[in-house]
Amino acid sequence: MLAIVSGLIIFSSCGKDGATGPAGATGATGATGASGPNAKVVDFSLTYNVGDSLKTTTISGSSANDIGLCYYKFSDGSYLLLPYYSADGSGFYIIPYFNPTTGLMEVETVARVSTAATFNLRAVLIKGTAKNPAVDYTNYNSVKAYYHLKD
Repeated sequence: MLAIVSGLIIFSSCGKDGATGPAGATGATGATGASGPNAKVVDFSLTYNVGDSLKTTTISGSSANDIGLCYYKFSDGSYLLLPYYSADGSGFYIIPYFNPTTGLMEVETVARVSTAATFNLRAVLIKGTAKNPAVDYTNYNSVKAYYHLKD
């Protein structure tokens, strides 16, 4: 009899309300999942010959509220968000202009006076609905991580 009463006391003292366990992993939707932000990468090169200062390329799939970022791609695989203005007083600059309605990306630099130069560039087209003020757009690796960009 004592065993039965002890069992009932132990059983009745256990309840379904206990401490909450740790949160589970984030699912496959939202900002980091399949239904998260939309962005695409377009790599392109522009060659500026003697006398050139403005070259263009078209980024397909753009619409009126999209943003187009342009990065200079260094040979070591690192990126610098443009525009760029030289701090050495030389007057060198690279300035991109993006028209989201047409997808036209224009890149302006100082007119080449004596030698040709090729710039390797990466454009990142971000859908207007996927803009996020918390992303550091000056840091390509932050953009790459947030938008799940493929190299």
